[in-house]
Amino acid sequence: MKEIDLVVLWWVALEFLGPWLWPAVVLAALWLVLMVIALRRGAAAARPSPRALLLFGGAAALLAAVFLPALTDSAWARINGSADWIALALAALGVGIAVTALAYPVWGLAASRQR
Repeated sequence: MKEIDLVVLWWVALEFLGPWLWPAVVLAALWLVLMVIALRRGAAAARPSPRALLLFGGAAALLAAVFLPALTDSAWARINGSADWIALALAALGVGIAVTALAYPVWGLAASRQR
């Protein structure tokens, strides 16, 4: 087996994400640019409140927990064991964290324009 280097990681990511790799790369680059702009511009007053971000991320996680079984061609009746519930909770938590991370720069830039 080859040593793990950037080329191997690239092919693993391509195999894992398939057609979603390039949209994920573009979304990550856009998020990085928005974070840099928001943090450079950011007075402390223009940053979004942590409470609002947590509520926003929590709502996204709750919606993800409700709709993830249907999005994966499953059903609530098929979630039987503790591993299924833990996987659903962790996937919903991941969606909530991702939505919060994506919302932070957008929310901060929108707040700085209003002030």
